[in-house]
Parts: sequence; structure tokens; C-alpha cells
Amino acid sequence: MAGTRGSPSGVSSRHGSNKPIYITEQGWATGTNPSAVSEPAQARDLVRGQLLSYGAGVARYSSYNFMDSGTDPSNVEHRFGLVRNRLDSRGPLVPKPSYVAYALAIVALNARSSNEQRVILNDLSFLAEDEQKTIVGLERQLVDMVTDLLIRLDKEGRIVKRTRKIYTMMLFGILNFSHTWYDPKGGIDPREFADMVVDLFLYGFAAPMMSADAVPSRRERI
Repeated sequence: MAGTRGSPSGVSSRHGSNKPIYITEQGWATGTNPSAVSEPAQARDLVRGQLLSYGAGVARYSSYNFMDSGTDPSNVEHRFGLVRNRLDSRGPLVPKPSYVAYALAIVALNARSSNEQRVILNDLSFLAEDEQKTIVGLERQLVDMVTDLLIRLDKEGRIVKRTRKIYTMMLFGILNFSHTWYDPKGGIDPREFADMVVDLFLYGFAAPMMSADAVPSRRERI
């Protein structure tokens, strides 16, 4: 993407088309296969790929995939996930660094763009109609994507049709409204704050402690 001549949307326009461009199933596998990357590299490249894509005018970006498809570290198709497989001996659905990196990216962007967050949350009606439609469309895409991820993570069956949007907006509430009180220059930097959000939302205050070898260390996760 970074080395492409012109943005995807610009290339499309030059050829007489203004259809939205989607990037689907972009991912980096981890594991021991020669073509795999380290888990920190996966986290870096997934977030970078998404930010570059949206910056270049891409309408929708989808990572491949949410959960590891298997547990064989030498099988490249088993290790594209953001979280570990349900049968992984290190713990079912334990987040990889890439999962936490997404939360970190949201926190970091919010911390650096508090004015933009206030416009989106409070002053959307003052923007031009086409700008409002673009923002609302992106918001709906994000809500649908996160809802789907949470449903897959929900082992207790708490998220049903009646509650799924509530749980999704609870998570967004933790992240999106942080601009009203969170100071990235304070005692908790964005990286640690993202860790705290993910740990609290996935495991809660009173959740049973997971074994040390099942939970990736902060150094391993970021």
C-alpha cells in the first residue's frame, strides 16, 4: 500500500469509477512456518495496514481472521487470528498482541485528536450532509464488526439479540469517551491504558485468575 503509486480511490477515479474500495482478508500469520511473522510484527502490520488503507480512501478494511483456525504452529493457515484457538493449550481465545494493538490504536488516536472526537460525538449535525453520511456509515461498520467479535468471544452465552448492542456500546463507551478525562501525559500511558481496557472488558475484576503461561505478558502482547 505504502509503495503504490497514487491512492486506491484516486486510481479508481482516473479510470472512471467512484465505487467504494474494500480490502478484505488482509492478514499476517504467526507461528513457526517460514512464511510466518512474530506476534509483535503481526500486531504492527495489521494496525499499520488498516491506517494506511483508510488514509488512502479505502471504504472498508477487514482483517483475516479473528481466531486462529487451529493449533499447529507450523501450519500457516492455523495462525492468522487476533486471538488464540479455543483448543490452544496456552488458553482459549487468549488475545494476541494484535488484538490489544487495535485497542491501543483507538486509544492513541483519541488521545491525539480530542477535538475531532468532540465534533463526531457532539457536533455531527453541523457537518455537511455527505460528511455526516460518511461518518455514520463508518460508525455502523465498526459497531457491526465489534459486535461480531464479542459474540465469538462470549463463551457464557450472555450476548443475545436483546443485549448485543448494549455490550458493544459499553466497550465503545470505555474507549471513545476517554478524551473527556484521559490525559496521555499522566501516570498511565496509552499503551498501558489499552491493556487495562482489554483486560477489564474480557476478564472483569472478579474473573478467575488465568495461569501465567496462558496470559501473554505485556511485553509479549504489544
